[in-house]
Amino acid sequence: TLVAGLIHAVAPEADLVPIRAFDSNGNSTLFIATAAIYAAVELNVDVINMSFSIGEDSTAFHSALDYAWAHGVTLVASVGNDGIDAGDIYPAAYPNVIAVAATDLEGHLASFSNYGKSVEVTAPGTVVSTYPGGLYARASGTSFSAPLVSGSIALLVSIGNRNNAAAQAIVTTADSIADLNPDFNKRALGNGS
Repeated sequence: TLVAGLIHAVAPEADLVPIRAFDSNGNSTLFIATAAIYAAVELNVDVINMSFSIGEDSTAFHSALDYAWAHGVTLVASVGNDGIDAGDIYPAAYPNVIAVAATDLEGHLASFSNYGKSVEVTAPGTVVSTYPGGLYARASGTSFSAPLVSGSIALLVSIGNRNNAAAQAIVTTADSIADLNPDFNKRALGNGS
């Protein structure tokens, strides 16, 4: 609900297609996540937001993402919340996925956010969004940065941009946060704030 609310806040006219890949406790399997990707492609979505991360490569899951990319779907994923290099964090580490790190309220890399050369863009990681029961809640994590990027891409698609062109526009026009984060190589943070 938090993730959907963030996408809706950025792209209020976008049609959200909820595909449940996790149970109410946040558990899933690679089989279920892979099936969800194929289901999204069959439903002709423009963007797949993946607010999750796993620490292992999967040939089947990677193939599903390549299939989605080949069908014009833009893929966005959070890089994780361990404060480490995200080089082996999937799906963000796959080449066709826009990997999103989190900033704090001042535009610095959030203390919890992963970073690294796979990161293409950063977005706020502490948010207030919709919560079950007609409520709102505050949350922090890269899982909440990714939907802000997904929503931005969806907004550009809604006004006529092609999916992957919209994604590249978001990545290439985001403001650099390198000056705010001198302890990091620019390649470790992507752009955005």
